[in-house]
Amino acid sequence: MADASFNQQIQTPLSWGRGVALLLQALYLFWLQQLPSPIIWVILSAQAMILLHTLVASRGSVSELGIFIALLFDALLLIAYVYLTGGIANPLISLLLLPVATASLMLRPRYALSLLLVSIAGYSLLLSQVSEHQTHHSFNSHLVGMWLVFIA
Repeated sequence: MADASFNQQIQTPLSWGRGVALLLQALYLFWLQQLPSPIIWVILSAQAMILLHTLVASRGSVSELGIFIALLFDALLLIAYVYLTGGIANPLISLLLLPVATASLMLRPRYALSLLLVSIAGYSLLLSQVSEHQTHHSFNSHLVGMWLVFIA
């Protein structure tokens, strides 16, 4: 497990990077596709988590459990966001690897494994929600391949 200053150096830029990616996609959806209201709440929740983490981290060190909870919320919000914006075909599904990688660098193995299992379950749920028009054999094979790469 790394020290607290190293953890802060990793987690804060990753959180802000994720927030910027979500904001850019929200702007894209708003200008081109009239952003549906459930997505607004997911994006606002993700941005609120970034601000909350920044405030808590600026006041001192964050416990390992606190980091795990923040990463868990990151993963769950990203799963909800991807579900609402095209499902597993959304390329931002790859961002689900960031909380897993961050947890594996910063947290004890039990926390990292727990986050990995939650992420695999979320990705698997998204895979099971593939719509009828997406079930073309080659596309379906592509999605299953993406899932296998993710859990490997």
